[in-house]
Amino acid sequence: MSKTRFIKVAAIITIIAAGLGTGAFFLQRSYQYNYADIRSVAVNGDAKQLEAVIKHGADVNATDEDGRPVLFWAMRKPGNKDNILILINNGADVNFLYNQVSPLTMALTNLTDKEVFEALLAHGSDVNYYGVDGNTPLMLASAYQSDPEVVKLLLAHGAKIDAINDEGQTALMFAVVSNPNPQVLKALLDGGASVNLEDERGNTAFILASLKLKDSRFLDLLTLYGADIYHKNRDGKDALALVKEVSQQIENAKEATAGN
Repeated sequence: MSKTRFIKVAAIITIIAAGLGTGAFFLQRSYQYNYADIRSVAVNGDAKQLEAVIKHGADVNATDEDGRPVLFWAMRKPGNKDNILILINNGADVNFLYNQVSPLTMALTNLTDKEVFEALLAHGSDVNYYGVDGNTPLMLASAYQSDPEVVKLLLAHGAKIDAINDEGQTALMFAVVSNPNPQVLKALLDGGASVNLEDERGNTAFILASLKLKDSRFLDLLTLYGADIYHKNRDGKDALALVKEVSQQIENAKEATAGN
């Protein structure tokens, strides 16, 4: 095991006894802190315990054998905001990569705590990192975050609003395909998103919204901000033609099911 995995320290771990109100007791011992120790506290301990082990030398950037740091595991646990913030504020690397996933892209996919996003950005997390499939943090926020303020936060920190991924898709397209809240779409449009960009198949956000059979609020917003409703993709089909195809496929499927 590398020297960075183990740090010899004299530790005082503060343990707050459950149900004792202001009662507490202290356990004092000397041993080697390793990755498993701080990971366990970061995931299962409370904020005071995590602060104590960090104060006494635990490495917030220690990694396991697969290169996953403590912050990675802390962010996988729902409701772990306080410990995540402690790690970030004590120097956890906010730009580590594991399988092309950064802390910011991981947070935007799995968490809803705006404070975590703010802390990551304040400590220098790359707001324009191109991750898996070339997806950026703004694309992921547009797909997974229901709060439009998250989109505005990323834009305020310099997110490229018209960045494209490996399939030519933009954040605007992610919003119309995957996000049920039209206010997220509006935040992108208000932020200056180009409404008529095409993906590699020639589909625009308006076509994609039509294909998803989104409610009229999405289509109304796109139209209000200048969407070309007659645009044809590379198959020569516009939104209306594609919707007719999808509707016919649905009817055919219903008939086939009824026949069985």
